[in-house]
Amino acid sequence: NLRRPAVRMLAGLLQPGTRAGVWTFARWVNNLVPVAEVDAAWKKRTQSLSKQISSPGQFTNIEDVIDRASRSWTGQPTTHARHLVLLTDGMVDVSKKPAANAQSRTRILEELLPRLKAAGVKVHTIALSARADHELMKRLAGETGGWYQQVDQADQLQRVFLKMFETVGKPDAIPLQGNRFTVDGSISEATVLVFSKPDSP
Repeated sequence: NLRRPAVRMLAGLLQPGTRAGVWTFARWVNNLVPVAEVDAAWKKRTQSLSKQISSPGQFTNIEDVIDRASRSWTGQPTTHARHLVLLTDGMVDVSKKPAANAQSRTRILEELLPRLKAAGVKVHTIALSARADHELMKRLAGETGGWYQQVDQADQLQRVFLKMFETVGKPDAIPLQGNRFTVDGSISEATVLVFSKPDSP
C-alpha cells in the first residue's frame, strides 16, 4: 500500500510543463489518471485517486499496460523527453496457460520494445518482489537508457520514486547544511520533502 503515498509524492513533485498519467493493471488495465498537463488540478486529482490503488487481480498484464501507456507516442520526441515507469511485483502473467504467458513476453521484447526505442522512450522499471521478472525489467530499462531498481522493503519505495524524479525531472535543489537550508528571496514557491523515522524529533 505504500504505492499510494509514493504516487502522491511523485505527483506533488512533478513540475509545470510536464504531461503525465497513471495506469493500474492486473488482468485488465485501468487508466486511473488520464494523461494531461500537470497543474494544481491534475495534482489534486491524482492525489485523491491514489486511494484507489490496490491489488485486486491475480494476473500481471505487463504487455497491455506498456502498450496502452505508450500508444500515442510515435516518432522521436521534439519538445519533451518521454519516460515510462513500470512498477510491478510479478512476472508476465496473462493466463493460466504457460504458452500464452510466453507469447505475451515475446511480444513485449519483439514488438513493444522496438516501438519504445523508436519513439525515444526511456523505460524505468521497479521490481517490488524477488519473484518479479527481473531479466525482462533489466532489459527494458537497459535497452532504452532507463534504469532498473529492485525494492526489497516496502518503505524503500518512496525513496526510489524520489531518486527517479531527481533523475528524470532534474529539479533545482538546495543543499541541507547543519540541518538548515536557505531559499533565495527571488523564489516564490519551494517544495520540502522530509523523510523521518517514527518517533524522531
